[in-house]
Amino acid sequence: RWGPGNFLVYDTSTGSPVYGFKITTGTGACRAWGSMTATSFPTSSDRSLKTNVEGLSAEECWQFCGAISPKKYTRIQTGARATRLIAQEVQVATQALPDLAHIVSTDEDGLLNLDYSRCISALLGCVRDLRARVLQLENAAAA
Repeated sequence: RWGPGNFLVYDTSTGSPVYGFKITTGTGACRAWGSMTATSFPTSSDRSLKTNVEGLSAEECWQFCGAISPKKYTRIQTGARATRLIAQEVQVATQALPDLAHIVSTDEDGLLNLDYSRCISALLGCVRDLRARVLQLENAAAA
């Protein structure tokens, strides 16, 4: 399975693969397994690349955030414990919010992928709403 366009990095002391990645020809997609570390993973976000810009309502943000739940689990491939979201649950949460549907994608093996960086918008919307509520309560208590 790891032929042209696929790369494996081996642990020289054990001879076992510890990291690999696959570049899909013609799509620019790169699929990796193992642990990746970098100082930055920038995403194109310049205003000049966008049109029809609208804010997410607090209701939309809460609808999304209320439908997802962080999970603890053991990764089958590595046996390592992790805490993250489950892509199928996020996919269900985005069904009522089509503007957030791009958070979940399907790879060539039919597995669901989750773009955590795209969840941030809805999470920030909830934080902003909570901050406004706290300020309102603080102002009411001070009066």
